[in-house]
Amino acid sequence: MSPHILHRDCLIPCPKLQTRAILVHSQLVQVVAVAEEISPEVRSSSAEFESLTRDLNEAGGRRDSNSDSRTPKSARGETNSLRLPESPYAGNKPGPRYAQLPKQTKNAATSNSTGLPPVALTPKRTQGPISAFKPDRLDPDEFKQIKWQTHKWFVVGRVFRMFLIENAGETADRQSLGGSNFTLVAKGEYAYHQFRRFVVVKPIPNELYCYCCPIATYGGQATTKKGVNQKAHTIVYSGDRPPQPLDGEEGMNKDPLRIELASPDEKLDPKSRLNLGRAHVIDHNFKVQNIGMIDERSLPKLITYYREVSRDQDRN
Repeated sequence: MSPHILHRDCLIPCPKLQTRAILVHSQLVQVVAVAEEISPEVRSSSAEFESLTRDLNEAGGRRDSNSDSRTPKSARGETNSLRLPESPYAGNKPGPRYAQLPKQTKNAATSNSTGLPPVALTPKRTQGPISAFKPDRLDPDEFKQIKWQTHKWFVVGRVFRMFLIENAGETADRQSLGGSNFTLVAKGEYAYHQFRRFVVVKPIPNELYCYCCPIATYGGQATTKKGVNQKAHTIVYSGDRPPQPLDGEEGMNKDPLRIELASPDEKLDPKSRLNLGRAHVIDHNFKVQNIGMIDERSLPKLITYYREVSRDQDRN
């Protein structure tokens, strides 16, 4: 890059290339200045300097052919000016000899003092139909990972809460996907997430996972919701007496199961139902919150009901 064809307003809008171009420009100008201060006698007797001058002239364009190349410009009363092409930003006022780099601003869309086009600092992110989900962190005082003797904690009858994340599937309608419980994840797929209670029904010896059945209200409809198998459900409660089934729940034929809550602040909805027909695999390293235990008088019924439902599903 020659200083004869460098213009301060022609710098490309890349900060690193701008810095490099200015350094090269400064070095070449210094070489030209030193060369023109050398006396004619030294230049005429130095073949190496003649070669250097010839290379500079070829790279930067011929100087005035009418003037003697051996006579310094200072002796002819001429200024040490460079032949610069017309800048595409000719409307701007001329600045200092060496253009300063534009200062980076937070808003890349604003114009800078050099008149250069704005520089895009970061690529524009494409936003899908649902924005990136940034949930609050789980309360470390409530949700904890069981690190020691997990088999003694994940026992039959243990009731706990966890933040469950599942694939939304293809049956979810577009209106539901826009809710707060759905998130657009990788590959254009949606994830469904919510806090859910589980009851341990089958620990696996020598393994770090167990089978657990979920507790749900089905949006306040209990087992009257369309598509719910009432025979695989039972009522769970925490008070002295179980709540009455809703109208339309005549298909439930199992006794209610009582839960001893670990905290008086914990409440169970009267429409809570335990789904014994759908067991989830829960790893022992998940963060969980202790809710309580199935009452010792209801524990044998829990084991029997789960085996009966599993046996019926195997037959079908």
